[in-house]
Amino acid sequence: MTLLSLLLAHLGSARPAFFRAMILTAVEGLAAALPALIVAFGLLRLRQDGADVMALLPYALAVPAAVALRILAIRGAWRDGFRAGNAVTESIRNRLLDQMRAVPISVLQRWSAAKLATLFTEDGRWINEISTFNLNRLLGGLAAGLTLLFCIVVLDAVTAAAVLLAFGLGLIAMPLSGRLLKRLLSTRNAEVARLNQAIGEYGEGIAVFRSFCAGDEAFARLAAAARRMLSLMQGSVAQVVALEALAIVAMALALPLALLAFGLRGEAGLSLSLVPAFFLALAASHALAAAVLPQALLIRLALQAEANIRRFLAEPVLEGTGCEGDRPLTLELDRVHLRYEVGKPEAVCDASFTVRPGATVALVGPSGAGKSSLLALMLRFVDPTSGRISLGGADLTTLDPARVQALIGFVNQDVHLFRDTLRANLLLGDPKAGPEKLAAAIRAARLEELVAALPDGLDTRIGEGGRTLSGGERQRVAVARALLKDAPILLLDEASSAMDPLNERAIQQAIAALEDGRTVVVVAHRLRSIAAADEILVMEAGRIVERGRHEALLALGGLYARLWTVQDRAAGWRLR
Repeated sequence: MTLLSLLLAHLGSARPAFFRAMILTAVEGLAAALPALIVAFGLLRLRQDGADVMALLPYALAVPAAVALRILAIRGAWRDGFRAGNAVTESIRNRLLDQMRAVPISVLQRWSAAKLATLFTEDGRWINEISTFNLNRLLGGLAAGLTLLFCIVVLDAVTAAAVLLAFGLGLIAMPLSGRLLKRLLSTRNAEVARLNQAIGEYGEGIAVFRSFCAGDEAFARLAAAARRMLSLMQGSVAQVVALEALAIVAMALALPLALLAFGLRGEAGLSLSLVPAFFLALAASHALAAAVLPQALLIRLALQAEANIRRFLAEPVLEGTGCEGDRPLTLELDRVHLRYEVGKPEAVCDASFTVRPGATVALVGPSGAGKSSLLALMLRFVDPTSGRISLGGADLTTLDPARVQALIGFVNQDVHLFRDTLRANLLLGDPKAGPEKLAAAIRAARLEELVAALPDGLDTRIGEGGRTLSGGERQRVAVARALLKDAPILLLDEASSAMDPLNERAIQQAIAALEDGRTVVVVAHRLRSIAAADEILVMEAGRIVERGRHEALLALGGLYARLWTVQDRAAGWRLR
């Protein structure tokens, strides 16, 4: 029922088509039973006195008429079934996409890209199968089998009991088959996820593998994952066929059981209806074995897919529909804590500070101190475990996450570019930006030379992740996007970490122009780049351990002073 409720909830405008398909499938099942019924009643008529060719002609003509009816019903059922099934699949996949947009970033990281891909591909496939094929076949087989069974009861109750007993044996075998199939599906999905992950790791790390002469070893791991997948697929085909055969074998017992029952009754107990009843038992066994039990087995696959989909859809989402408070916007954190998983250390512990409009606040500290987690909280990629974050006086958890992110320009140290043109990647900042605004952002981000050097300029397609560009070029593209977005708040996470000194200075000048009148929170490891910040927050192990301006922190002689000293010494380091 949960599977059916999932399908019905996502039918939308295709709901009438779905029910028409179900009705037509039931009609098709009845039509599938008609030839056997017609022949059976023709046999009965043949045993009566005075039966001749003309008497049997209506029965003979009725069979092709039943076949024609079945063809018409199948055509309509499959037409509407495909429409409804594809609509359900698209709706569920869109719902998964919406959920991906609404859940905290930590949820997506926990699921991993490979598992999410399996949701869309493998699990989505079984939902499509059940909604376009399997339910129709199951309903059609039930309609045919139950119609034939009813007629067998009328003709000979013993034969009907034999068919029911065999069908019951098939149903008894189903839980065992279902458990085996569920275990097989779980293993298969896990292997698919591992293979997807291995392919991604090999593709992303190929330069590292080659530089360390580890390409053969990396390829061997990928090949091993592919071989495991092939072995599982080959073995699973045999197991699935065996499980389906189990139901067919069980239903095949109907005929010998009926024969044994006839033998126990003796010749005197036989009637004129024996042959038609036995013939119908053969047809009913075929309908139930070929349609009902195998489809019930395949529905197990859809049930497992439905459970996976519901598990992801049950993940907590970032609620909120409100808008920001009064402008100019003040960003304030009050005793904020963040723990990504139960039992793990807190990423942020008791953080409190205020970023006033137009101010520049820097976050510094060793790696893993919680700086990027604080930015994720401000962007509302995640919500705090406890404490309060406010924007313009409004609680951030009550605001629409998309609205919060629309007010913030974000430049990350790990710049992601899409396999598209440079123009399309830049216009993510403002899809409606005109040529003048785009050109101004390109100049400010010092991208003119790059655009001029590309074969098709802004319309040059860049590789996946921007691999055709250098690290500094990718970061300049990210800065240009932030310039185009023109948001009142800027979050910069090591925005110039991949740049040489000349480009870094150019970008700092661009950011300085961008900072005019805006609120800026910057994460930096190069302390010289943030020495002029209005306030510097020094973090360690998730806590803010020091705060103040550059001169005061140096005079304090604490962690910031030690970091400054280490960097100052490193600046004078030489190879020889």
